[in-house]
Amino acid sequence: MLHVARIQSVRARLLVDMGDVAAGTGQAEDLTRPTFDAFFEDGWPRMAGLAALLVGDTALGAEIAQDVFGQVYRRWESIQNPDVYVKAAIRNEARSRLRRMSRHRLVPLEGQHAPASSDRAQQSVVRIDVQRALAILSPSHHEVIILRYYAGLSDSEIATATGMRLGTVKSRLHRALTALEKELT
Repeated sequence: MLHVARIQSVRARLLVDMGDVAAGTGQAEDLTRPTFDAFFEDGWPRMAGLAALLVGDTALGAEIAQDVFGQVYRRWESIQNPDVYVKAAIRNEARSRLRRMSRHRLVPLEGQHAPASSDRAQQSVVRIDVQRALAILSPSHHEVIILRYYAGLSDSEIATATGMRLGTVKSRLHRALTALEKELT
């Protein structure tokens, strides 16, 4: 029964698409593709967060995301898979910015957090410890950790996104996790 419903859904969609072409629009409307505004609304927080984690700075992450979404807006009609495109563009832009900044290493200031309840304070301490441990990692180890645990990519997706071999991704993840564990204990 589910199979029949799926076929009917596809058939209805084709009829609508064909109706649009027959009506003189010249193109079938993509019913699954969101508008840029909807894509931006949904994707901005995640992508700005991803960029911030990759570069280690919230403001710079937001700037990178803004630049990338500007590129996406200008090319919206020609981009096949906007989510994949944005993730790759953010990763590439973060790498470029880190390369440019490598001569001027920034050290985060300590003790810049507002007072919080004991639970929040404990969470802040853990978060700071993790951020410090991540900062110690090499850029390639930092990148695979962020892509795996923040962006939620699988090993094969990380390999595709970074251009690394699958074995390289797995070994970098293992070494990065070992280094994090050593640093956090």
